[in-house]
Amino acid sequence: MKTTIKLQKQLKYLLEKFPLTHGVMESKRQRKEGRRLAEWETRGRTTRPPESAKHYNLRNAAFAHSLTTLVETGTYHGDTLYALRDDFTSLHSIELSKDYYALSQSRLQQYPHIKIHFGDSAEMLAKVISQLNDKPTLFWLDAHYGNYRDEGAAHGIEYAPIIHELTAILKGGKNSSYNIIIDDARLFENDPHYPRMTDVVKHLHQNGYDVKIEHDAAFDCYRMNKPL
Repeated sequence: MKTTIKLQKQLKYLLEKFPLTHGVMESKRQRKEGRRLAEWETRGRTTRPPESAKHYNLRNAAFAHSLTTLVETGTYHGDTLYALRDDFTSLHSIELSKDYYALSQSRLQQYPHIKIHFGDSAEMLAKVISQLNDKPTLFWLDAHYGNYRDEGAAHGIEYAPIIHELTAILKGGKNSSYNIIIDDARLFENDPHYPRMTDVVKHLHQNGYDVKIEHDAAFDCYRMNKPL
């Protein structure tokens, strides 16, 4: 079974990279996400939200707070960057896996306003923030090792580097307007590899950051805002 799944993923990667089948794969992905979104809505948004719902959530946050730049940690296949490519003037993403980095670069190379950075977000995020010129920014924090554990996954300094990421934003974004959305809220309560969010907030308070992080169960995320 594991061998079959591995071969299926490798075939999918090849089809997504190959120019002649790239469009077909994009169309297939959109149809699949459309079905998942309709099912999620039908169930009253009580189940785990599909990726398209998360993109909708990010798009609304950007509009509500007039945010023009997106910074993502954890690129994976570049789905979020692709979905939101027309909603921001610039988009940045940090990816540690060489396989995912190469795949996303190939998929998104035609969009000059999208920049994918190779490296560990625990170390790279501060460098990316220094390039933003204090532009109003939406941070989408989704870097982790645990969910896929497939051939392309990479393990960085931390299994889920959320404390490093939040510290980098709080240090580097002092003069800018920003909105932070942290994905996979359920894992911060249920996965033993993740820190508890109460411990994350406690750590930030102990280091002089007076922050408030709110839970949004419908979209399986946490939110932290800085006023405009």
